[in-house]
Amino acid sequence: MFFKTPEEGIELWDRQKDGTEPLLPTTATHKTFDYVLVAHKVDNDNNLKAQRQRAFIQQLEKKNITVTKLIHDDKVFFGLRAPSQMFEDYQYLLKVSDSCNWCGDVKGAITQATRIRIVHFILHQTFINTGENLEELLMKDVFETIFCLHERKRQKQLQKKWARWSALFTGQPVNEVKHYFGEKVALYYLWLGWYTKLLVPAAALGVVVFLYGLAFFNTNPLIKEVCNSSIIMCPRCDNRCDVWQLSDTCAYAKVSHLFDNEGTVAFAMFMAIWATLFLELWKRHRARYVSHWKVYDWCEEE
Repeated sequence: MFFKTPEEGIELWDRQKDGTEPLLPTTATHKTFDYVLVAHKVDNDNNLKAQRQRAFIQQLEKKNITVTKLIHDDKVFFGLRAPSQMFEDYQYLLKVSDSCNWCGDVKGAITQATRIRIVHFILHQTFINTGENLEELLMKDVFETIFCLHERKRQKQLQKKWARWSALFTGQPVNEVKHYFGEKVALYYLWLGWYTKLLVPAAALGVVVFLYGLAFFNTNPLIKEVCNSSIIMCPRCDNRCDVWQLSDTCAYAKVSHLFDNEGTVAFAMFMAIWATLFLELWKRHRARYVSHWKVYDWCEEE
């Protein structure tokens, strides 16, 4: 059994075991799912786990979610597909980007990330007659796991544009990331890219300050005073500690000068200004994408 993505949506394909006989009926050659539930195959229908599985699936079907049962070896896969009308009803409730922020009569195309988020919400708000929800059923091994499927087409596009070393010198495809992973993940990588970009001048100045300390490594009067000193220092403890020469700290004084010299003061002032500019410029940069994605009424916790 393997997964494949068509032009739109995600499909689960049934691979033939020996090239001649399919694992599943030929009428189910490919299926498009939003989520997949996985459970261990139970032969006894009176088993408590089997009863809870059926009860949960029946609750999903009452919500008009199409459930396709696939059996492979000792595993049972429940492919879940929600109707389009359900997403239109839930968009405004979850404040997803397609709800157009308070203008509910204008709605865009529902992305796969949005579909997954809404179905995930519905699954965890579904209860069986015992009052148990999906999280509790997973804890009791009624279901083994739950997962959504990759979109192979978009995944390959991201690998080509994003997940390669040559993309180091190009901008991140944040819009493609948003469509694949959702706005929350896209905003994280938007921040990471912006932070890395603005670190370049700070890192460059830090290298200059380091090279400044290295250039005056042997001519600094403080280093000369310590290294050429004949001063004898008091013992470091009261018992069994010997006196020591100040010149013994010559190596430490040289290393300290590389990171703590006259240029460090200017660098500290620059970093204070840099931090303020970074925050203010980030707010403007973020606002552009938040407005474009129509997620500006989100809470930060979301």
